This record gives sequence, structure tokens and C-alpha cells, in this order.
Amino acid sequence: SDKLSLLHPSFQPGNWDVICQGGKESYDHVGNRRFRICIQNNLQAYIKAKSKHTRSAVVSCIVDAIRECRTDNVGGFVRRDLVTNRWYEVSDKMAREKVGHALREAINRNKKSGNNDDAAAHDGRKTVTLKADKVQS
Repeated sequence: SDKLSLLHPSFQPGNWDVICQGGKESYDHVGNRRFRICIQNNLQAYIKAKSKHTRSAVVSCIVDAIRECRTDNVGGFVRRDLVTNRWYEVSDKMAREKVGHALREAINRNKKSGNNDDAAAHDGRKTVTLKADKVQS
């Protein structure tokens, strides 16, 4: 379902949370920068996937990895209500859509630029590297 889960009023996105909203603040958030690196690290596994099932498994690995990094099992993929200023955790469906969109966008960006380099520079901190390429077709 597309259900959002309301988070505690004091919740603020952490270093591993992905903000699922547009805008410069979301784009520049450290969790979103790490998310883009994670997408780039798993792009070849997604491109090489021969079936929809395998591509779906790559998406699942990314969603699971982001959620494993969250603090106290809270957060992961989050969105702010701009009226109330409260944070929500988005549904699994919305998180998977965010990951799938980011993967397809990265493919298109690489095709246009003619290279496979990540536009976001690696800042030397821990990044999420997945073993999605071990998923069988």
C-alpha cells in the first residue's frame, strides 16, 4: 500500500535517511548523497539483470540496505508534510519506486554523458555497497 507512517515529533532525518521529496535541501542531504552513490554502485547489476524478477531483486537489495542503516529502526525513506512539518516513513511501494526511478535516471544520465562515472563525488565516508550482482536471473 501507499501508507505513510507518522514518525515521532522530534524525528530529524539522519545521515543514512533518504528524503523522498524534491528540492535542494533533499538533494544536498547527506543521506540522499549516499543514496546516489549506492545507486551508482549497483547500476551495473541492474543493467545486467536479464529479467524483471532480477531487476526487482536489485531494487529490494538497495531498499533493504538503506533500511538496515537507519537509527533505532526508524526512518530509512522519509518524507516531510510541508503543512505540519512532521516527518513520515514512506511505504515499501514508495521506497521501491524511488529506487527504481533513481536507477532508470542514472542509466539515462550515463547514456547522455557517454560515461559511467558517478556525478556525486565520494567523500571518503562509509558507503553502502551491495552484493546484488549475486542475485540469480
